[in-house]
Amino acid sequence: MVERIAERKKTVKSMLPMRNGMSEQNRKAVVDLLNRQVADHYVLITKTKFYHWNVEGPEFHDIHELLDEHYAILSDIVDELAEQCLKLGGQAAGTLAWFKEHTRLSEDEGESIPDTRSMMENLMNDHESILETLHQDIKATDEKYDDAVTSNLLQDISAKHHKMAWMLRMIIQNSTLGAFSGR
Repeated sequence: MVERIAERKKTVKSMLPMRNGMSEQNRKAVVDLLNRQVADHYVLITKTKFYHWNVEGPEFHDIHELLDEHYAILSDIVDELAEQCLKLGGQAAGTLAWFKEHTRLSEDEGESIPDTRSMMENLMNDHESILETLHQDIKATDEKYDDAVTSNLLQDISAKHHKMAWMLRMIIQNSTLGAFSGR
């Protein structure tokens, strides 16, 4: 019979000892900011899929497909952020209650579903909010916590958000195509 070994007790704040050139205090601070990013991204993933399911109108197919692409990108980002927490000796947050308590993004209220234009504006605003916090977190990880690896990861994630926000921004722009076709 195989003897069962008990796992260590852990919480979202638990840290494993390690030597990577960073102090434990700095590693804890970086794990905390990463977990806040996980919360923000998880709320954005949920909103993106919700809108993907409920989009309507003549642009339905294109927007439906775009939001599915964004959902996949955001899912990969969450995985990268959570794994970085673990690489630093920390733990990744993972409950909906934790995400809701720690996110900086808002959800749609009640049971109403926004119109398609409002969906695109909401998502663009959320990507831009995340870009603002990423900018702060990139600076903090690089300058305050001396963590170039996490800073580089956040820079890569920021580039993905820039592209997603740009795509959404272009969707909500007024088009002049109708004016040239005599409509």
